[in-house]
Amino acid sequence: MLAILKKFSIALLAGGLVIGVLVPGGVANAESGTASDTNTGAQESPAPAPEESADPAAPVTEDPADPAVPATETPADPTTEQPQSDVPSAEPVAPENQDVPSETNPDGFQTEPRTAEENEKIEAAAAGAIPQARAFSTSSLAAGFKPGYIISDTNFYKGDSMSAAQIQTFLNQRMAATGEGRCTIGNPGRTPGTPFGSTVVASRCLKDAAFSSPTRAANAYCSAYQGSNSAESSATIIARVARSCGINPRVLLVILQKEQSLVTDTWPTVRQFDYATGANCPDSGPGNSANCDAGSAGFANQVYFAAWHLKRYTAQNGMNYNPGRFNTILWNPNRGCGTSQVYIQNLATATLYTYTPYRPNDAALNAGWGEGDGCSSYGNRNFYQYYKQWFGSPNTFFADVPETQKFFKEIEWMGTSGLSGGFKTDDGRGVIYQPYASISREAMAAFLYRLEGANFTPPAVSPFVDVKPSDTFYRQITWMYAKGYSTGTRQPSGKPKFAPKDPVSRSAMAAFLYRYKGAKYTAPKVSPFADVKPSDKFYREITWMYAVKYSTGNRQPSGKPAYLPRDNVSRGAMAAFIYRMEH
Repeated sequence: MLAILKKFSIALLAGGLVIGVLVPGGVANAESGTASDTNTGAQESPAPAPEESADPAAPVTEDPADPAVPATETPADPTTEQPQSDVPSAEPVAPENQDVPSETNPDGFQTEPRTAEENEKIEAAAAGAIPQARAFSTSSLAAGFKPGYIISDTNFYKGDSMSAAQIQTFLNQRMAATGEGRCTIGNPGRTPGTPFGSTVVASRCLKDAAFSSPTRAANAYCSAYQGSNSAESSATIIARVARSCGINPRVLLVILQKEQSLVTDTWPTVRQFDYATGANCPDSGPGNSANCDAGSAGFANQVYFAAWHLKRYTAQNGMNYNPGRFNTILWNPNRGCGTSQVYIQNLATATLYTYTPYRPNDAALNAGWGEGDGCSSYGNRNFYQYYKQWFGSPNTFFADVPETQKFFKEIEWMGTSGLSGGFKTDDGRGVIYQPYASISREAMAAFLYRLEGANFTPPAVSPFVDVKPSDTFYRQITWMYAKGYSTGTRQPSGKPKFAPKDPVSRSAMAAFLYRYKGAKYTAPKVSPFADVKPSDKFYREITWMYAVKYSTGNRQPSGKPAYLPRDNVSRGAMAAFIYRMEH
């Protein structure tokens, strides 16, 4: 009984309840281990666009073209038929006049730059720094759990997301955050090597532990791993295995925690290290307990086999569970609790279910870190909650748009509704949105085309001098012309120019949306905006934006808001405008 209470206390200090606690003669099994057997590159951040100027040589039609603004970005949001090859930005630095919500004007936009603290967080994220533990209430951690989409492929397969030094920093932080605040091995009753059930107290906690590791040849799932006869830190082993097998070290850290509470355990046992990830520990022992393979024991083996199996399952389309279809998944190791049907959306989630083949029921999800009912399971719940608590949401649609992102709701909707496909990361596994980048005119065309659900056969001859039939967004751009949403900018040669890669100004955006909605509006004699006059181009369209509450402007000390008609529209703000238009 003492043993059970001891490990329950550790799990609670870790912020979670690990079911299948370590007892004398057994190993913790949070529906553990394998059930069966077993870069982002960089491109320049967009610079603030210069103000528009008239081009007397090119008479302008009433079209939202910004011919004076040079093209600064590559095509955004490629269609699935024509994948994007652009390397995404690794440092999402906003333009100087970005569109962000104002605290005093939550429905509008302001031009104040981010605070130093916000920039520091963004720079830290770009550099791969370890985020501090996020402040989530116990009840909110399960919010956002999706049984068919527990973790995105981007978050699952990025093997180089943390260096050994960053992992070490993380382990130090997590130990400091425990109730006791430090490793307590050596305290009275916690002497290294003293018996504890069928095992003994370990010599060190995970953050200080070091192990030798065997050399492993390259195989179908992992690249070659050069072992070491001398002891290497646990952080080094985790980082090296993650890179070798292409599994996010954050995933491995969460597995170490959900299986054995090792990240936060202040006095772990040798057996916890020996079966650290539950690899090769199927639930085939008495009473559905873990039945671990002795040949897989040892911390270095466990970390490697966990990553190796995850990649093996991935190579076999998830193995026991597959993405893109409904799967029958047990609620609990007790088959008497029944099964549920889960439509698994992606490969990482299918792979995770093969590793931990149970779905948490509502009782488990509603219990925070506590116990649910007799048919609850906790492995995948705890995986989700630990990942979210430590690193942010594991299953947002875009990897660079966490739940704390401005316009998260709107950008997430853009992804889940199919309006934005985002940019593929350089490894092809992830998708990012780039919320601070200026939206291009061709991306705007793609957004509106998808929003309308259009099915348009493009003409054989382009109506625009600068758009060819072979261009990525030819169909969407020529659809804009056919619908009358864009007539282009007249050229002396006769054919108009669309300027597909130019950024969209806020005034042009108003004109696009006005035409898209087929609006009929009589503009007011007095402008609602301090910086927009009745004589300005697109005055009617801009004041319509205000009248229908798509834009409330940016509050000014003088009272009247500013619209900032010449500022470029960021991709995040564009999501907000479109969302408002549709809701």
